[in-house]
Amino acid sequence: MIFSSDELTFLCLVAKCPKPFGINLEKIQDDASNRAIKAKQSLMDKGILTEDAITAEGTAVIRLWEEYCKASKFLICNKCVIALISDRRCVVSTLTDGGYDIASGDKAEVVYALLKNKEVIRGEGKQVPPDVTSIGDYDSFRNRVIPFGENVLSIGAFDFNRGKRQERIFYWDEQNIYSFDPSKGEESIVDAPRVRRFIADGLELEKGI
Repeated sequence: MIFSSDELTFLCLVAKCPKPFGINLEKIQDDASNRAIKAKQSLMDKGILTEDAITAEGTAVIRLWEEYCKASKFLICNKCVIALISDRRCVVSTLTDGGYDIASGDKAEVVYALLKNKEVIRGEGKQVPPDVTSIGDYDSFRNRVIPFGENVLSIGAFDFNRGKRQERIFYWDEQNIYSFDPSKGEESIVDAPRVRRFIADGLELEKGI
């Protein structure tokens, strides 16, 4: 189900949730009362709330939203933020033109959906050179990656319990898959299994993908 920023802010108030990770909730400052009324009415139209209660469907939605907001481990994959809930299960927030699509899913199935149109990343392993190239600052990297267009996969794995953060940006052309490490400003050539391994590790999928 797709929710606007104001609707998610209202759900945070209803469920007393912390600020959600990876979702840009717009601050309700000017005309706050009117925006809150509109958000509540919209949630009522979706069957989440009644005038003075939470519906059965709304209880399930709010429980899902609580799980997302209270999670401590996340994987960001382009416009998707995946909250790790259990060994296989996750809650996914996907940024769309209409808002944020919030849904529960299986980790492996979610990643398959993300990669189904990225044939290069689903490819076999191959020998790659061990060379590492220094790209420098982020502006230099941005200029480097612009020509790759949609052939870019930005991935970040976050574990707030351990204070761990790993980020890679993968991009590819007809010859190679490149990996950029923002923390070091370095680029290297990798193969498809290594990309999938990075994603699997971020999702804590022992058997890989």
